[in-house]
Amino acid sequence: MTEGRQDAAWGGQTMTAEPSVGSGRLGRVREAANRWIGQLVDLSGRNTLLYYKDLKVGTLDLGGGEPAALDVLLSGRPVRLSALFPDPTELAAAARRARTIRAKAIELFEERGIQTLHLARGIATWDNQRSVATPAAPVLLQAAVLAPRGPAAEDFDVTLVGDPEVNPTLLHLLSTDYQVELDAEELLDLLDENGGGSVDPARLLDRLTKEASAAVSAFAINERLVVGTFSYAKLPMVHDLETFQEALAGA
Repeated sequence: MTEGRQDAAWGGQTMTAEPSVGSGRLGRVREAANRWIGQLVDLSGRNTLLYYKDLKVGTLDLGGGEPAALDVLLSGRPVRLSALFPDPTELAAAARRARTIRAKAIELFEERGIQTLHLARGIATWDNQRSVATPAAPVLLQAAVLAPRGPAAEDFDVTLVGDPEVNPTLLHLLSTDYQVELDAEELLDLLDENGGGSVDPARLLDRLTKEASAAVSAFAINERLVVGTFSYAKLPMVHDLETFQEALAGA
């Protein structure tokens, strides 16, 4: 047997099985897939998954919330906004932000059919030598629900749903721009669950910082907890293009 071919004797004749996918065809498919990926993923300063900015009323920062109530939220149980912000003035401001964020999330769902309301935990920053935009990429994202209480929506039930996910756009940028290859599932395996059920991301954030800082200037992660609208609807298509290139070449 020689590399790339297999000979078999059949009826006194030698038959040769050629590779199912030629290297030239696969190379062309990979080139095309990379072009499509570049068009699908916006790595510019417009992408809030890489260049997040606090909005005047479109960001709900939970970092100053009551620690006990935050523990309840992060353990996966619903918590009232009024428990997170018991001061009436702070609650009024938080409820106003929650109304704005919820309305935007509903609008995006009705227009595009995508879930955008998330809690972002940890914001990655680095020295951006490729543009003037200041990087600020959410690291962990988890879908959230803001359920208004009462017709005036002066209070909300806040709930986290599903599992945390590492920002796929951040991982894509680290891979394409800096050749830092990180597996999302391996990172998520580093999440520690405390006795109360809340998730401690310290090991995950440390691993990500260590791997990225070796190639990315001034890479660091700031601990933050913010609720807002984050969209990465096109990333599943990118994953398919990266995963199934050989299948596409053989089609």
